Amino acid sequence: MPSQPLTNRVEHGSLFIDLNSTEWTPAEAGVYMKTIYKDEVSGESTILMKMDPGTRSAMHSHDQLEEILVLEGSFSDQDNTYTAGQYCIRAVGAQHETFSENGGIVLLIYRN
Repeated sequence: MPSQPLTNRVEHGSLFIDLNSTEWTPAEAGVYMKTIYKDEVSGESTILMKMDPGTRSAMHSHDQLEEILVLEGSFSDQDNTYTAGQYCIRAVGAQHETFSENGGIVLLIYRN
């Protein structure tokens, strides 16, 4: 079982990663990440992000399409609050801020 994220495309078969055996990496105050997949050439990635209660990020944007699936708790932006099982997709360059009043875990997918 690899403990590092997949860093290139799987050419044949399947790859299993046990995310329960990987540690959360601090990204900024109150935000932790587990990178699942990262293509260094395209910049595409799949990440688990955990936010502590009360965590807030400043207005920002991404150079790629951003997909967000809330797995646990809640996740908010300036437009809405999303709860477990809800999905949001953002256009390339869409300005947004994020916060989590009660904490949460989301699956983030960035792609071209």
